Amino acid sequence: MKKKHTYRTIDVQKVSFVRLLETLKDEKVIIGVDVAKTRQVASVSNGQGIKELLVHFDHPMQTGLFFSLLAELRRGGKKVELVTEPTGTYGDALCHQAHEQGIEVYQINPARSHAMAEAMDGVHSFHDAKDATVIARLHAQEATSRWRPAPEMQRELRALVAQREVYQRQEEVCQGQLEALLARH
Repeated sequence: MKKKHTYRTIDVQKVSFVRLLETLKDEKVIIGVDVAKTRQVASVSNGQGIKELLVHFDHPMQTGLFFSLLAELRRGGKKVELVTEPTGTYGDALCHQAHEQGIEVYQINPARSHAMAEAMDGVHSFHDAKDATVIARLHAQEATSRWRPAPEMQRELRALVAQREVYQRQEEVCQGQLEALLARH
């Protein structure tokens, strides 16, 4: 018989750091994060990937609180590793902030985490808390790869290309309107 509320999350504001630190016996703490547009869910797991706590926080309003929790874990002598799926723009800020604070960041192929989700509890369902738990478990099994930010020059070039595309679209619209007006004469 399965336990109820296996994937219940608590707000990051309500986390008792002292109690959490007492619960986490391993030196390594894995933070598996299911990244979303606003509500992020994180599985705080021990070094074997076994979930100790599920927290949620609203990005960007509570992201600072989340990183304060990670900083407290580090001050408590824990080696914190953050793991996400490569979600693009939503996860970039989280990964970058963690990297800037000296936290090792890893990513997992989404196909691997989706395949593991059903095998983990026998239920073919996907939701944020379960995904965060699966991500942490797979990291413990070394199924992830290290994430590092792109070099600054590459980021600048990517931003310039994106900016050019915005102006190019507008130029094409104006060019089409001008051609239509000139066709009258």
